[in-house]
Amino acid sequence: MGDLLAECSQQLRASSFEYETLLGASVGSVWQALGRHVVRQLTLRKGVTVPQLGKFGFYKTQTSTLPAPPVFLLADRFASTYGVVCRQQPPPAPLTATAEVNMAALGSDAGLGHEQTRRTLEAVMAFVGGKLRGGDGIGRLALTGVGNFQLDGRTLIFTFDRSFLRALMTSANSDVAPQPAIHKARHGAVGAASSLRRKGMPLSAGDAAGLNKSPAVRRCASLDGTLQASGDSSCQHRGSVLGVNVASQGHQLASCHLQSVDASEKEEGAVPNSEKTKTKKHHRDHRRKTDASSLDHSSSADTMLTKDLQILPRFLLPEPRVPVGAVQEHAQHKRAMQTAFEHEITRMAEVKRTDDQQNDMLAVRQRAVQLRDLQLRAEKTVARRDLNAFLNNQIEEKKQRARRSAAAAANDRCDYRNIKILPLASDISDDLRRLEKQKLSQRLHDQVAAKAALKKDRRALDQAEAAYFISKLTLQTESERQELIEQKRVEKEALVAGWNQQKAIVAQKKAF
Repeated sequence: MGDLLAECSQQLRASSFEYETLLGASVGSVWQALGRHVVRQLTLRKGVTVPQLGKFGFYKTQTSTLPAPPVFLLADRFASTYGVVCRQQPPPAPLTATAEVNMAALGSDAGLGHEQTRRTLEAVMAFVGGKLRGGDGIGRLALTGVGNFQLDGRTLIFTFDRSFLRALMTSANSDVAPQPAIHKARHGAVGAASSLRRKGMPLSAGDAAGLNKSPAVRRCASLDGTLQASGDSSCQHRGSVLGVNVASQGHQLASCHLQSVDASEKEEGAVPNSEKTKTKKHHRDHRRKTDASSLDHSSSADTMLTKDLQILPRFLLPEPRVPVGAVQEHAQHKRAMQTAFEHEITRMAEVKRTDDQQNDMLAVRQRAVQLRDLQLRAEKTVARRDLNAFLNNQIEEKKQRARRSAAAAANDRCDYRNIKILPLASDISDDLRRLEKQKLSQRLHDQVAAKAALKKDRRALDQAEAAYFISKLTLQTESERQELIEQKRVEKEALVAGWNQQKAIVAQKKAF
């Protein structure tokens, strides 16, 4: 199984275009920077969109209490463009918010420019898509720190790295804060109220009003109401038994204080106007002193024990929080968590078994491809060896033939300087030579006459053809002229007949 990233870089470097050579030199750095960016985003539980490829993210809706594992969704445009069949495609569901890769930040991480980074990613996607479109590519494209893209024909499989998944799930589990079961005790006014709850002593109206006006009580009420609203069902059950609804306490304290004020105002209504002002001033001073003393009483538990007015029932008074370690979980919650853990272990074992099966299948296919490649190379080697042997035999035969020819020529060689050439006697007489010349002259005259006759015959044939053509042309012209005359005659007769008919019609009209 080959490394597609190295193959893509090699192909771009071997291009005749200079800009593709530059892209080939930056493929490795850009791809590693992309892997680091995806790792950072997924570690922060954020999705990321890789242009022209797909999305890495998490599902929104989760039925399990365990953190959701990351998923990879292939882009529909990439699949439809290159005819890709993506295995292990998750069911359609909404993902968390995903952000597209920032090319400027990615290029800064890789030490390149924005445009070169974008062009490099497009070149890698085009190379992978071309491999998938051909249907004969088998290879692996590793995204550093995240996982591997595996190509098998027209099939694309993405598998997350197990170490990355383990680190991601561990960090997600450590980031989840434990749910508080019981509220913690607060000092000051709330501590005084909690001590009163433990001792079961009554609380005076002044102390209750001071306790209601204390900012610590208001913060505790708002915080407890928020925590009780955001807790789960088990925490709500424990809160109803052990916790305290401080907001309801504050409302009761405020209502009691308002009732006391209304009662005092009603009593003042019966007093004359002259004494009304003094009475209001007296009540204001009394309330101010009561509020000031309530703060002192809230800081001292002994003073609160001397009061004999209890505003709230005992089960509504605040109590101190229990430490998180001392909270005992319910057996049902333990069983649910154990069941979820077992389901997760089973799912991880199933995923591991599926990964092992796929790895075995890919190993078998890789072995088959390697065996086929070895067989083809062996066949080519044997054919090349046979061809070389045949050519060597031919060369040896030619050399042996040349050597035999050279040896035969050496054996037949003689010294031409010892040979004397004598003139031969003339066997042809002058009469025979004259007769031969006459025959040759006669043959030449016959050929000239034949050529002249051929020219004459050709001229006569041309003249005959010209006469025949002229005669035919004359006949055709004459026939066309006769047809034209006949057509004019017919038209003239038709015109005369029409004119006579018109005259007859006019005469009939005149007669009528």
